[in-house]
Amino acid sequence: MITAITPTGGRSKALALTDLYMQRQTCQEFRWVVLDDCDPASPRPNRADKVIRPSWRWAGQNTQHRAMLELLKEPGSVVVIEDDDAYHPRWIEHVTRWLESDELVGERFTTYYHVANRTWKRNRNDRHASLCATACRDGAKAELIRVCESGARMIDHELWRRYPGKLYDSDSVVGIKGLPGRAGIGIGHRMNGTPDTDHRKLKALIGADAELYAAFG
Repeated sequence: MITAITPTGGRSKALALTDLYMQRQTCQEFRWVVLDDCDPASPRPNRADKVIRPSWRWAGQNTQHRAMLELLKEPGSVVVIEDDDAYHPRWIEHVTRWLESDELVGERFTTYYHVANRTWKRNRNDRHASLCATACRDGAKAELIRVCESGARMIDHELWRRYPGKLYDSDSVVGIKGLPGRAGIGIGHRMNGTPDTDHRKLKALIGADAELYAAFG
């Protein structure tokens, strides 16, 4: 059974939306493990099977590598579910099937959408998947652990550079930026893309769920 892993902390509103996306997955044959390293803790997601409260607490520093290493202790295949992104209901179904033939899989050309300034950008990543759209098993998972141990600045770039994987055009993940709470470390959180003042593009990307983000503009 695949395990979905989510490092989080200080993003209660974003995590609540992630919980909704996980409850909607057409394939429910997965474990969801969340690591929350902030005080106060976010409300426990209803779909989560396990919530880790680690020995450390976030105090403004980057704890992504440390959190990922803790989560990667979970056995078997893993899919990274970031706490502030939108996931199509068939995402777990897709990656579970893809992992049957490849150890490292993901989605290329992922779209980012900044809800605070209502802009979007289609990424040109044709050689790697964003971490939020990556799943792995066996040797690829071992390599991901080594990447996190190395402290590489961009975990996803380094993993896909080191390990051969397969990329898909599924349009199942939208990288949501600009939600309230603890700031993200990726460049997408500071992006200014194509304007979408009326949420037309966001509706095209995620349908009626665009209304969930209306208050964050």
